[in-house]
Amino acid sequence: MNVIGLGHCGSAIAKRFQQYDQYSVYVVDTEKWTDPAACYVLEKQSNPEGYEANCPNLKLFFDDLDGDVLFILGGSGMISGAALRILEQIQHCKISVLYVQPNLDFLSGNHALQENATFGVLQQYARSGLFERLYLVDNVSIEESLGSVSVIDYYEKINEAIASTLHMIHVWKHTKPVMGNLSDPTEVERISTFGVMDVDSGKEKLFFPIENVSNKAIHYAINENSLQKETDIHGHIRVQIKDKMIDGTDVSFGIYPTNYAGSQAYVMVSTKIVQNKGT
Repeated sequence: MNVIGLGHCGSAIAKRFQQYDQYSVYVVDTEKWTDPAACYVLEKQSNPEGYEANCPNLKLFFDDLDGDVLFILGGSGMISGAALRILEQIQHCKISVLYVQPNLDFLSGNHALQENATFGVLQQYARSGLFERLYLVDNVSIEESLGSVSVIDYYEKINEAIASTLHMIHVWKHTKPVMGNLSDPTEVERISTFGVMDVDSGKEKLFFPIENVSNKAIHYAINENSLQKETDIHGHIRVQIKDKMIDGTDVSFGIYPTNYAGSQAYVMVSTKIVQNKGT
């Protein structure tokens, strides 16, 4: 898979995917990133309209780009004004977008206006089928899922949680489970988020407060010895899945043996309904 990060936020998260062999990483920013090496430097502009109007032709930079693309951006940055122009240049690819919403309490002026515009436009593009999927995440929800995070490590921990969790969902999605009935969202359920779930309690920690969830996929990563020796795991999961089938939500699952000491579950939820602001 190809990963493209736009701006400092998108590039910092994209860089996290370099730790995995499955990804080729590109970044587009106003400053040079020496790692990853595939970096295109845009001329700084004073507003989003400037980035949109002066977005260069990047087809040579993306000359080898093909197949699946994950495009990552933060909506409040002025550079997000270039997002649609860049996406137009890679429309031959199978594009999913990861949208990072900052803490809205700290936004004002042009940054608040740009975040609002980007948030709405990307959802409409996803619903129209121009994107395979739009992943919504917000920093506040991720912080709550992590517990206490120091100021110094704040963005590093946030970015690592986003990249590692989505990576694991990609891994399990392309791995055959030992048991399960996983099903993909329908063609109209293109707005999603993801997160983790406690296997024992079933408590979910999603990275965006998605409303009107209609599809939920749960990937159970369970220690192989536990799967062999503990006979009540399947019954526990069956009850857990049944309890989550509320308000017509389609819930599917897969169970995967691991050599991890403990057990963890990864969740992706989807909807066809445009979302309001996050937390």
